[in-house]
Amino acid sequence: NVFIAVIIETFAEIRVQFQQMWGSRGAPSDVEATKVTFNLFPI
Repeated sequence: NVFIAVIIETFAEIRVQFQQMWGSRGAPSDVEATKVTFNLFPI
């Protein structure tokens, strides 16, 4: 469980960096990807 949580946290930080790089254009896909990730790996 802890290992999965670390992966999700790292993935979330990477998503934030991509969102900052691409700007508001990448925001919707980031939100969708986050929802999918949390649905696949519920804590």
